[in-house]
Amino acid sequence: MHKPSHPRPYRLRPRHVKHRQIHVVPRALEQRARLIQQHVDKLVLPHLADGVHGYRKRHSIYTAIRHVEELEGERIAFDIKSYFASIDKKRLRGLVNRLDPTIWWEIDPFLGANGLRTGPCFSPMLSNLYLNDLDHRFGWVRYCDNIMIVSPDAEKVFTKAQRHLGDIGLTCHKVEMNPLLFLRRPLKGVSCS
Repeated sequence: MHKPSHPRPYRLRPRHVKHRQIHVVPRALEQRARLIQQHVDKLVLPHLADGVHGYRKRHSIYTAIRHVEELEGERIAFDIKSYFASIDKKRLRGLVNRLDPTIWWEIDPFLGANGLRTGPCFSPMLSNLYLNDLDHRFGWVRYCDNIMIVSPDAEKVFTKAQRHLGDIGLTCHKVEMNPLLFLRRPLKGVSCS
């Protein structure tokens, strides 16, 4: 029986946009990347938690803020340090294979040696899949890699979340204890008391 060889990685051109490096997919591969995106979206979207607002249709920074405003409790906001680059490819492959074991061979050549590249159009949805189990477990509000925990005992939940994030190779960055801000935007109807 013929076993498919491991696909060679595609050369994506690095480019700097707003102090971040992204990898541009060559024109010859754009159509392939879009088809993969459609397939990945169809697989992942039905499984996402309600608190996930990044990289989804009819969800935005504004729906994330409205979601936080509706919740009561202590608030802790933080983001994940070097999120895409810190994603463990082996774990991600296992998560993708649970949904569809045939798609990984299409995805893998677009990925870097470590983590996800930020250029391919399907990378954001794969990043949602990577955090999906924790999104459901903690019920936080998340926009991309920015997370707001709202709970009667937010400090305890945050400590537990930090541990679980560490278990999958991610670390918290920039912990903001200000309950009036999320995603650097003021929240309405929230008091400090």
